[in-house]
Amino acid sequence: MTPNNLCQSLIVYGSYMPGRPNHSVVAHLPGTWRKGIIAANMILPPDGIGPGEEDAVEAWTITFDDCQAQMFTPEWDAQARLLYDRWNALDEAMGPTWARNQRRWWPAGSDMVPGGSDMIVVNIYLPIEHFPYLANQNDVPSPDDEDNIFALWQQQKSGEKQFDESLFLGLIKDSLPEQIPELFGDLPGGETFVARLTQFFKDHQLSGKSVLSTDDGDFYLYCSPLDQNALPSSKLIELAKADVQQFAILLQQEARMKDVRRLAEMPYEFVEDGDELSDFDSSPEAVALDQAHELLLALQTCHEPWFYALSEACYGIAATYTLRDWLLQGWFDVAIDLTPSYELWKAGGRYKIVDGTCYVFETGRREV
Repeated sequence: MTPNNLCQSLIVYGSYMPGRPNHSVVAHLPGTWRKGIIAANMILPPDGIGPGEEDAVEAWTITFDDCQAQMFTPEWDAQARLLYDRWNALDEAMGPTWARNQRRWWPAGSDMVPGGSDMIVVNIYLPIEHFPYLANQNDVPSPDDEDNIFALWQQQKSGEKQFDESLFLGLIKDSLPEQIPELFGDLPGGETFVARLTQFFKDHQLSGKSVLSTDDGDFYLYCSPLDQNALPSSKLIELAKADVQQFAILLQQEARMKDVRRLAEMPYEFVEDGDELSDFDSSPEAVALDQAHELLLALQTCHEPWFYALSEACYGIAATYTLRDWLLQGWFDVAIDLTPSYELWKAGGRYKIVDGTCYVFETGRREV
């Protein structure tokens, strides 16, 4: 959850309303205060509201009168910086027991109709004591850094900031091979990751450096398997078998020998069109393999905020968990090797288990 730093209005209630003891915290804000109502549960007056909407609680709002800029103008950029600084200052002034969120507000005397023309949804500070899920919210990038994904990554990696993981979808695919050591070389336990990422770039370069753009100027949003890495159907089946065998080891470690035998005895067949096969199958073999994938994720050893950002970046390369898990394997406590998973994906191969048979097929590949 990330606070809204572009919001131009604030709701206050209880001891922070005009004329009340704590109003001095917000009295400097530019604009005119308006009396109104919010729907909440008043647990401990005057400031202790909680989740729910049983009570109509008096609340005042202010719209900043120094924020009138039009979007996509230099004035808008300056306003964004002003608001960023203002909200950060208010966060600090309110202290660690409050969290910024958004809530519905209606003018005094209105019928409090949800979605009515006089209703607004703007920023409000809520007591963490009654809203514990608002603790440890994500940081908001500064306007000067929001378009610099590499600067955001350095802040995330160092622990200086904790941003929403989705900001890092393009971190890897937008980088260049020579940036790998600086971006990822200092990650604790990241030796396997750096080696595999370096290999991925070698395997998927479309031009002298990029995995997204060609020398002819073509640009792609995601990486795909390349024609140059294609393999014959017999090799694809071999890789699929090796991949399933690796995941069967996880089931064996859980003493699920019946599932291990099922996967070992499962037949394999190459088909021309995998799109005709169902993505959802309830056969014991398919269920066992799905559960083996879940076991892998449960063995993750790193839980730092930077790891989840890196995981998002790995997924963002090609929108596939196969590539993500292979790259991140160094941070999983497993005695298996996901290289067959990667080699199969790199060759443009995939498989589905349907009614106890593993069907192997080719997916689309990109011509360089």
